Amino acid sequence: YRTGDLVRWNAQGELEYVGRSDDQVKIRGFRIELGEVGAALSAVAGVEQAVVVVREDQPGSKRLVGYVTGAVDATVVRSSVGVRLPEYMVPAAVVVLDSLPLTVNGKLDKRSLPAPDYAGERYRAPSTPIEEVLASVYAQVLGLERVGVDDSFFNIGGDSISSIQVVARARAAGVVVKPREILVHKTVSAVARVATVHTGPVGEVDDGVGEVFSTPIISWLESVAGQVGEFNQALMFVGPEGVEHADVLAIVQALLDSHAMLRLRVDGHSDSERDWSLTVGSPGSVRAEDCVTTVSELTIENLVEARGKLDIAGGRVLRAVWEPTGRKLALIIHHLAVDVVSWRIIGDDLNLGWDA
Repeated sequence: YRTGDLVRWNAQGELEYVGRSDDQVKIRGFRIELGEVGAALSAVAGVEQAVVVVREDQPGSKRLVGYVTGAVDATVVRSSVGVRLPEYMVPAAVVVLDSLPLTVNGKLDKRSLPAPDYAGERYRAPSTPIEEVLASVYAQVLGLERVGVDDSFFNIGGDSISSIQVVARARAAGVVVKPREILVHKTVSAVARVATVHTGPVGEVDDGVGEVFSTPIISWLESVAGQVGEFNQALMFVGPEGVEHADVLAIVQALLDSHAMLRLRVDGHSDSERDWSLTVGSPGSVRAEDCVTTVSELTIENLVEARGKLDIAGGRVLRAVWEPTGRKLALIIHHLAVDVVSWRIIGDDLNLGWDA
């Protein structure tokens, strides 16, 4: 089976991913042939040239963008492509150019392609309090200046992961909506009609403290033979100028207090026998001082050492390693408490913490 991935051996005998041997990309979990999308753009009446690229104008959010030449309207081109292709293959934006930029060798100059305006061309402002909240949250999550009530969530760069972020931020503002409702109804105006306002007392909101039921990944981990105490995901973040050790402790403590699963404790766990019972402690039950290690240089060795201090039975599912010189903060979190979706939310929280 040929995957189409290009790799090479490095000096350590490891395989390094280089790229693809074709134009296939992965967007929102779907594998897409850029050539197929480009052919659909070229088939639209009036389009003379077309090219499709993947842009990441907002970190962590990859979007398909089409660039065309000819006497055409971008909205019409995108709508026409939407009839021919499934939704996940339709470019988030189409930009009409007088000509495609080329390098001195006559190849497409991708760096000279202008950034698109992902927001809808026909802007209609929110007219209700719920629409105002949702439009603001859409814009915050997707990194846009403004979002109109008729702008489709997918058209302006949204995906299933960012829909979860929208749900969390909307709820914090008092508007209750489900991720599925965002994916189905798409526009602010349509989502606002099915959203509700949270009016109950704070005590009615589940804060995630106490007994926790197993998710599929937790049940799978419980059944895996061998040691799973260090099964983790890790990412490194770079803080802004002026960040000190006290700031790091404050930010890590905020993460621990605001995300219940970072305070998860697994009772009934041992390497020989497992009968897991999951409990989440109250905010403040896990102290940042016990989770953060400061080092002079961030190395593989001290990351491995920190990983070895993960203790799911003791309620220590997060370890942090801080290097002051390079302002590098490595977060090592047990897979019981984090996945690829969670990292986006944690990353956003970190950025907000740095700015505070």
